[in-house]
Amino acid sequence: MSPAGGRTRLEARLTRKTVRSASGLCIEVIADLAFTLEEGETGALIGPSGCGKSTLLRIIAGLDRDYEGPVHTPVEERIGMAFQEPRLLPWRSLEDNIRLAAPQATDDEIDALLAALGLAEHRTHFPGELSLGLARRAALARAFAVRPTLLLLDEPFVSLDTPLALQLQHDLARLVESRSMRTLLVTHDVGEAIHLADRIFVLSPRPARVIGEIVVANPRGGMCFEEERMIVAKIDALRRLR
Repeated sequence: MSPAGGRTRLEARLTRKTVRSASGLCIEVIADLAFTLEEGETGALIGPSGCGKSTLLRIIAGLDRDYEGPVHTPVEERIGMAFQEPRLLPWRSLEDNIRLAAPQATDDEIDALLAALGLAEHRTHFPGELSLGLARRAALARAFAVRPTLLLLDEPFVSLDTPLALQLQHDLARLVESRSMRTLLVTHDVGEAIHLADRIFVLSPRPARVIGEIVVANPRGGMCFEEERMIVAKIDALRRLR
């Protein structure tokens, strides 16, 4: 990853990413993939299972450096990330998990995050005492606590029942709107992408590339049913043309 002076956008132009299978085969996961995300925008990466969405997110996060092509982020970008699994330390309380990731966070900031995500009464609980939904909320709180300028979310609502997933989407949208940050979300759920993102990047099957970009005019609950229907139709059309 190579920051450049004066940049205000996230810009990825990956030419190739390969992985080695258990049998020794070299598999191309990403090829000729490019997108940009401006300051304050939320982008959603949507594509079929196994197409390379999570791999791309790990590259953006700097956790995977074995790839070809540049990834540019603004100077001094602070990254907060929520993985598919909450990944909380089981021997630490919920609050301690947050404080370990964000030691600079003030008591007031942590109190506000716990309140915003419905976690105030669970702050002293350990991960083993939390439901999956509460653990995912804790993971989001930990990601926000670092005061990120770039928030990366890898299917943070996967495996949750629909009412709970919708509630967490609402909580996330409210937090994103209240802060100045860039957010990149990986999801397989078209509705989730429509409700959260300013830009939807539709990915092809493996090796992943961006086959279309859709700008959402009224994201995070501001659109009507007809607008949603038109976006779904655009995504379906892009998938057929891949």
